Amino acid sequence: MKSAVAAIRSYFQTGWANETKIVFDDEEYTPQAGVPFVRLNIRHTMGDQATIGAPGNNRHEQLGGLTVQIFTPQGNASVRARELTDKAADLFRGKRTSGIRFYETTPREIGPDGNGFYQINVDVRFQYSLYA
Repeated sequence: MKSAVAAIRSYFQTGWANETKIVFDDEEYTPQAGVPFVRLNIRHTMGDQATIGAPGNNRHEQLGGLTVQIFTPQGNASVRARELTDKAADLFRGKRTSGIRFYETTPREIGPDGNGFYQINVDVRFQYSLYA
């Protein structure tokens, strides 16, 4: 799990470049008024042993999901939020990195967050294999 999280974070950081500040799910962050940012949340969900055989040769499938929460200042008809949403979705839709496969990429408009930001989430499912 540790290496998968590190790989996903690295992949996102590289692809996102300096588009906005990236906050990871385990970091505290106080948003600056009027400054867009994204938060990357990674959650593992289910795991399943896919093969049975000699120890060390059994394949285990790990499933999970990630959410890119996009926050942009309210008041610009959500134009910037949708641009960032397209970029986040394109980074993951149908892609692979470090043996991790991304699929089911879904943008969801959340709307005003009550703190001056407009929020859109991009939800992505992922899958990778482990051997034990």
